[in-house]
Parts: sequence; C-alpha cells; structure tokens
Amino acid sequence: MLDGQYRYDVSRNILDQHGPVLTDPQLTQWPAPKNPKTGTPYSYYTAPASLLPLPLMALGRLFLGAKVASDRFSFSLVSAFVGALIAPLLLMFYRRLGVSLKRSIGWALAFSVTTLWWPFAETIFDQCQHGVVLLAMVIAAFDTARDRRWMAALLAGLLGGLLFNYRTPFIFLLPFVPLYWRTEFRKVGVEKRVAFQLNAVYAAGIGVGVVGFLFYNWIRFGQPGMPAYYGAVPTLGSPVFGFLTLMVSPGKGVFWFSPPLILGVAGLAGMLKPYRALAILIVSVSLMHIAEMSCLTFAGGDWCWGPRYMVPLLPLWALAFPFVSRSVFPKVAVLAVLFLGLVVQVIGNAVDYHRFFYFRRLSSNFWLDSYAYFKRSQLASRPAEILETVSERNVTRPLVNSNPTNEATYCPFGPSEKVDPQEWQKQFRIFYLPRPWWGWVSQVPEEQRPVDPTLFLIACCIPTGIGFALLRRARPKAPPTVA
Repeated sequence: MLDGQYRYDVSRNILDQHGPVLTDPQLTQWPAPKNPKTGTPYSYYTAPASLLPLPLMALGRLFLGAKVASDRFSFSLVSAFVGALIAPLLLMFYRRLGVSLKRSIGWALAFSVTTLWWPFAETIFDQCQHGVVLLAMVIAAFDTARDRRWMAALLAGLLGGLLFNYRTPFIFLLPFVPLYWRTEFRKVGVEKRVAFQLNAVYAAGIGVGVVGFLFYNWIRFGQPGMPAYYGAVPTLGSPVFGFLTLMVSPGKGVFWFSPPLILGVAGLAGMLKPYRALAILIVSVSLMHIAEMSCLTFAGGDWCWGPRYMVPLLPLWALAFPFVSRSVFPKVAVLAVLFLGLVVQVIGNAVDYHRFFYFRRLSSNFWLDSYAYFKRSQLASRPAEILETVSERNVTRPLVNSNPTNEATYCPFGPSEKVDPQEWQKQFRIFYLPRPWWGWVSQVPEEQRPVDPTLFLIACCIPTGIGFALLRRARPKAPPTVA
C-alpha cells in the first residue's frame, strides 16, 4: 500500500542526505502538504515512522549495497523487529502482575501468533510500533504508581510524547495516565506534593515530544504547524457504522480477525479485583481510541488485512488474558479459541492482501459506503484464494508485480476500467506467491531480489538461538534435595 511508500521515500531521502522530502513521482502527483515558500512537497506523516528505519537501512546498505530493493526490504523489517518486542514487554508486565514465569511466557507467545499482531508485524504499516510504545508507556505508568519514582514518570511522559509524534490523535489518550495515578495514589495515601511532582515530570516528558513535533514541522514547512492541503476524500463518517465495522462486521470486525481478544474482554472482569485501576485505564484508553477511529470514513484502514487501527490496542487487551475465569472459559475452551486465532493468522499471512480488492475491482474509496464491510469479507474469501494459489502453483505468470515498473518490492497497483480484473490479476506472480517474504523472494528474478534468503535465514537463526538460550536460563531451578 502507498502508505508505506510515503514513509520509505522520506527515510531514503534522509539517508541520501536530501532531507525529509518526497521525490517519488508516484507520490508527488497526489495532494500533499507543501512548504509555503518553496512549494516542496512533504509527507503528511510525522517523523518517527521514517526515522526509526534509518539504522536498519544503513546496515542494509553496508551488507547488501545501496540497491533500491534492498533499501525497501530493510525498511519493511522495522515492523518485524519492533513487533517482536511485544513478547518481552508482555512478559515483563505479566510478571509485575504476579503471573508465573511459565504462564507469562505462554500468554506472551500466544498473543504474538494468534492475533492480528503477527500479520501486521510483517507489513510496512506502523500500527505495531504504536502498540509497542503504548504498552511501554502503560508499563512505565504502572511502575510509577507502584514505586513513585520520577524516572518512571519521565519515561511514561517521553513515551507519550513519542506516541503523539506517531499520530497526533493519540494526545487524547495521554490524560488517562494521571487519572490512573490519582486513583492509585489516593488508595495508598501519597502526599499531594509527591503526586504533583510526578505529574509535572510526566507532562515535561510529553512536552519533549511536542517540541520534537513542532521542530520537525519547522524543518519541513518553516512553521510549527502543517499547512492545509486539499484531500478529495471526506475524513469524518458515521460513528455508529464505524463502530459496528470495527467490532462486528464480517469484513473488518476485530473479533473475527483476532478471536483470542474475547479472552481479554472476559479477563478484564477478573482483573478488576486485584488491579481495578489498571483495568479501568485499559478500558478508558480503548474506548477513547475506538471512539476516535469510529468517526473516520476509512475506519477499516484499507487497504490491508483486518482492522489495522485496532492493532495498537491489542497488547493492552492481552494484559487481561491470564485473568480469564476458568468457570467462564475452561482450559479446553481457551485452547480452542487460541487454536482458532492461530488458524486465522496463518491464512492471513498466506497470500498478498491486495488480491482481494483488485479481484473485485473495488474503487479506491469503496469504504465511503457505510455498508461496505457488511457486504463482503476478506476473511471469508481467504480460503478460496489459498486454494486457487495451490491449485495453480504451476501456472506461468509473465510479470512479477502490477506496478508500472514491474518492481517486486514496490506497491502493487490495481486494474484499469478496461480489463477483466480476474483475468488481469492472473498475469502477476505477486498475487499467487506465498507470504511472508521468504516464501516469494526466490521466485522473482535474481536482479530484483533484495536479499539472499539463505544468508538472511542464517542471520535470523542467531538471535533466535540467543532468545531460546535466555529462556532456558530464566527457568527456575529446582531446589536442591536434602539427603
């Protein structure tokens, strides 16, 4: 999707020392904010999602060369690396909540492979980055409430400022942290002076992020705010249809795409007794974010697999997994729900998600129809897509990708009005190759391969081995027996 191309183009230009500008002709033809004096177009995205990939892209150039395909590949790995942080973060939080090490590891791994987190960690979308920062902020807020340390409050504020830089509407989530502290501080009788100091430090941390946001705009536009630009698509839609789309619609309902989230909802009830204020914080942040996203005409976040704007909330809901009541969900039911979630994520990862939209020649703004996600379902269509991919695996397809330059690593484009979309799609390998990247990279021409899959697989095995070794060392040792 072109969303990722915007962020990538800025990253590449920064790395090439051209500044955070847009130079891709496929992007500059669309409406974009421009510097009022120079007319230079810039991305409407803010800094973090373009700055974070720079170290990986620099390493990629060091080992793979300065090829465009390798740059894009390195950029695309950011969500995978950041997304992988969710497991240790959840493990840390579970342990703080008194969950045993064995159960903490199990629930963290279960979340990682049975929810939408897994498919989105393999894309160029930055929602997993939002989710990691949001969960880290809540961990720091929890530590502040428990230990009353100003360093934890400052960290919570800095993470809140970073979250604001990713998406400015996240600013509405940040006031819930002081409200959470107020409840916790009153419960243990914290002095008003200490509470005020911690809140002031938290606000100062957010202020650092706000200053960074204004500074980045000043670099681009010569002013602290982003200039208005014309967008042909209305932004605000029906909040009722937006909410129903995100919750229950066959096309984007979050519980269809992440069945284990029902365990999180059920677990919140069990969380209320030992951690009432934390459970209220999770519910409050979730309701605010869902309310904001429900008001968008593009609440589903297309084009993508599932409701991507819900992804940042998933780790918060996962915090309640260990607290689900066995009387409500017996062990067999829990395992069945997790298995169903795993199946959904496996089929979600199987083939390219653009295929569903192009096969039906959906207009670029098809989601302006409030009933769009009640008329069709990606999830229901995926088994047939996989079956077609397997049954036609030996069919020769002349082109790699459907973009104008036939580049394997660039966003695929849709069919024109003059062709049959179903026959058109059969020309391109990209729609029929298995995902993720190691499933298709060997099937494209060698000159288009961003990386040697064998060498990269070896490189991935090294941190995996280190991780398993650390887990083995973390296992509690049996006490010595007395003769």
